[in-house]
Amino acid sequence: MTPSGPSALLVASATVQVVVGAFLLRRSNAPFPSLRPRLIRLTTLVLVLAAVATIGYLFALSQGPAAIIVPLVATSPALGGLLGGMLLKERLRRLQYAGVALGLLAAVLLATQG
Repeated sequence: MTPSGPSALLVASATVQVVVGAFLLRRSNAPFPSLRPRLIRLTTLVLVLAAVATIGYLFALSQGPAAIIVPLVATSPALGGLLGGMLLKERLRRLQYAGVALGLLAAVLLATQG
């Protein structure tokens, strides 16, 4: 029997994040011992935040229609791009801003068609 449900989703999500993190660490040229304390703290923080996000997503799906919730959640890459521009001072081009705006507009239009 294959496990399913929120706990299986959390475990799968955490596993993917750890594997991707290990792959990225292996590709970096930084010596591992110097990264260990910071890496452990960051990994723990990311896993906790991912669990909170997954629980929030599942809670939202239990409270409202998926036709509204899923498009809103799909805007997270666009919001990540905006946060990268604001917090990390990354330079975004006009075309990128236009893509973010169109994505957010599409999510709002989908959400209001209920």
